[in-house]
Amino acid sequence: MSHKCLSCSDKKFHDILNVKKFPIYWGVLDKKFINRVKYHPLKISQCISCGLVQQTKLLKKKVMDQIYETENYLCPSPVKSGMGKREILKFYDFFKKQNLSRKKILEIACYDCYLLKILQNQEHDVYGCDPSLDTVQQKKNFSKNKIKNVFYKSGSYPKKNFDIIIFRNLLEHVEDLNSFLKSVKYSLKDNGSIFIDVPNMNEIYKIGGLGLFFHQHLSYFTYKSLKHLLINNGFEIKDYHEGKPNLFIHAINKNKVLENKKINIKLVNRDLISNKSTNKINKIYSIFKNKNNSNIVLFGASALCTTIVTLLNNKQLSKIKYISDNDKFKSGKILCGSNYVVQNPKKLINKKIDKIIICSYFFVEEIIKSLIKLGIPKNKIVTLD
Repeated sequence: MSHKCLSCSDKKFHDILNVKKFPIYWGVLDKKFINRVKYHPLKISQCISCGLVQQTKLLKKKVMDQIYETENYLCPSPVKSGMGKREILKFYDFFKKQNLSRKKILEIACYDCYLLKILQNQEHDVYGCDPSLDTVQQKKNFSKNKIKNVFYKSGSYPKKNFDIIIFRNLLEHVEDLNSFLKSVKYSLKDNGSIFIDVPNMNEIYKIGGLGLFFHQHLSYFTYKSLKHLLINNGFEIKDYHEGKPNLFIHAINKNKVLENKKINIKLVNRDLISNKSTNKINKIYSIFKNKNNSNIVLFGASALCTTIVTLLNNKQLSKIKYISDNDKFKSGKILCGSNYVVQNPKKLINKKIDKIIICSYFFVEEIIKSLIKLGIPKNKIVTLD
């Protein structure tokens, strides 16, 4: 199968990463679903024409659909667990900065409606759509027919119906980027706004990529590559914020063809990414090879945690005594790529622990504070940033 850029359709790529086997799920699953964790190739490349970083060994649709089945695809819910509030509030601060008056707003993939509740409290006229069970549970907090429990598509809402359409942590999952943006334009008024929140590839590049590439994310955007995609679809960027870890965009729907200048592409230095990842892997191996470290905890049941367990041999894996996470809804579930049951952090109190490895790059300070509060000495805590 020949692959083409998901943004500009070019077929020339600069390869960055090629993993022969990686689990299609990361993080945790309920025990009854753990047999669905299969391993597939994961190849990440960069389009030489527009600079988009993307997968170039896309999984078949039926495989991807299985990943997103609502009963087993677990994302942290700020409403239920409190996890993830900080990043949503960062996005809301960016939204507020635009000084928009009361508007009719649609959020695509609104999940547990945490952001919509904030916007509703600010007297915006809010609507949302998402097929997840968490969305069903939150519909009662909104007027009838405001929240649809469906996947968004062109025609889900009337033409030119909204002043603003928001999609956070969604565009990186979309295979046909151009068709999706056309469907957004269908429901958006002329000169209406879109607000986008995606992982920031420039931050991934700084870290090195270990644990940050996985099958669910088809694309990895920089400001330049996302700007190129938006201009091609008639959107003009009004403001943006390059954050850690996410990139926020505010763009306007222009009812005209926009000039898209040729991008000066800076190819990702795959050797640098490889070296940064190798340094982290070597740090992990050194911890497990140390004879004084027989009782190791991995904290944060994340994609990075899944990546770490896939790197270790059986002798090294036997040193992992606990995998834990502050998200209470992960407790009792199985870490993908392993047989480890995720434990509540309280289980770590008064246990013999030699090292705790924090399996996160973006919530390190919060995790360290929570561990110290549990009585874990700071010299036992290891970070990979």
